[in-house]
Amino acid sequence: MAMLILQRLICFNFLLLLTGSYSSARELDMEGSVTIRLSYNNPTADLPVSAEIFHSFPAYSYSEVVDTLSSKKNTLWMSCPVYIPQEGFITINDTKIHVFMIPADTIYLSIDRLNEKVKYVIEGRSKTVQDYYQAKSANFPISIGQQIMNAGVSEGNLSQFAIAADSLHALEQVFFEEQSKKMLPPWFFRFELDAIRYSNAWLRFYAYNYKRDVWQQREKAPEGYFSFLAGVPIRNAGAQNDYEYLNFLREYVRYRSDKIVDGKQAKSTNSPNYQKNVEILGKRIGEFFTIFLTSEALNNKPQDIEKKLESFPISEVNSHLAIYLKERASQRVNLLSTGKSSPNFFLVNSEDSLISLEQFKGKVVYLSFWFVGCKGCIKEFPFENELVENFKDKRVQIISICTRSPKGRWLEMIKGNGLKTLNLYANSAWGRKLEEKFGVNVYPHYVLIDPDGNIAENFTSRPSSGAAAKINKLLPAANAY
Repeated sequence: MAMLILQRLICFNFLLLLTGSYSSARELDMEGSVTIRLSYNNPTADLPVSAEIFHSFPAYSYSEVVDTLSSKKNTLWMSCPVYIPQEGFITINDTKIHVFMIPADTIYLSIDRLNEKVKYVIEGRSKTVQDYYQAKSANFPISIGQQIMNAGVSEGNLSQFAIAADSLHALEQVFFEEQSKKMLPPWFFRFELDAIRYSNAWLRFYAYNYKRDVWQQREKAPEGYFSFLAGVPIRNAGAQNDYEYLNFLREYVRYRSDKIVDGKQAKSTNSPNYQKNVEILGKRIGEFFTIFLTSEALNNKPQDIEKKLESFPISEVNSHLAIYLKERASQRVNLLSTGKSSPNFFLVNSEDSLISLEQFKGKVVYLSFWFVGCKGCIKEFPFENELVENFKDKRVQIISICTRSPKGRWLEMIKGNGLKTLNLYANSAWGRKLEEKFGVNVYPHYVLIDPDGNIAENFTSRPSSGAAAKINKLLPAANAY
């Protein structure tokens, strides 16, 4: 197996040499979008459709467009935001189609539905690339990246994981080498090579950190574990805006920034550090990466964006991104700024009783938005329980709202974690509405509401990081009711 992997790596790197290097990075088009034309050739029933994409920039940003094909509307045009060529998904009923989205491109998708299965054909200028993605999905129903991640979060040690990851990575390389014979466009050839190697690399770091942080495995990484870095260009200006490369940089900079204290590794943070990033990545990529890390605040502290951007120099080439982030931050803050009336909701609790926000007028309300599978959300559960205990005899209501999750799993989670909050469930329709009204982009998300039912602070502090102090400040107003 080791010899096979070595042979594949040699071949893989030879392919890299053949394609040369990028002269410049693919530019971000923050106004870009892809057009999707869907035609339904056998309109016997309604088909819900959606297009979704996880953007590389800003960090953790996501777009989803939803519509329906029917006998009355058997041709549908959709426009999905996409800022740089990258992968996305089109879902038709329960069939998820892996596609490649390019700004200003059009994807033509024809649908035939036989029984409960959806069959489709994709046409357009990017057909060869779309065919590659369809072949990849058929060959790996569970993506190689997901399989490597699954191996990384299992209970096995890093040596066992490295063997599994090497084997899976080799399989993906073999598949790509075979597919590359089908006249893939040169620009996409290089794009996919980067996607494969950077995905593999950041997942190796992810497993290393997961074993250390979650499984509490404190032994040193096995000898040669980080040898994968030898085949991964660190300062790759051509991949600067790519999703997998930025994931890799986040993990790599953390790895380089960890300090040895008394023989133990002290974890660094992902807070933007311009000087550190420039030292590790060079000025061009280091500056952009600092802006990228700063953009994370859009999701939890948009009010801090402008101050963060002013704390380090930004060159002319990136000034448009700084302007974009400031505008987005202002929009998010103003969506539910302090003093605005909070949107109401009607959600079911664990006993299937309908609960509305308005019935808690006169109390300080702290909302926690989460979903099953969100590790950051789950880590906050013990601190949410502390809030409940601390304010149980006061005019305070701690409300936990679960979205994007099967109802059965929600019930299992609140019972398994002993969640003491008022637990409410949002179905898909209510979940989308709440995400839009409260500006929920990333989970967990917290909102503080005053006794009058007005927003005290959207994107407020986590239960583990100062929420109690902010609730206490609002208590006199509640006691006056």
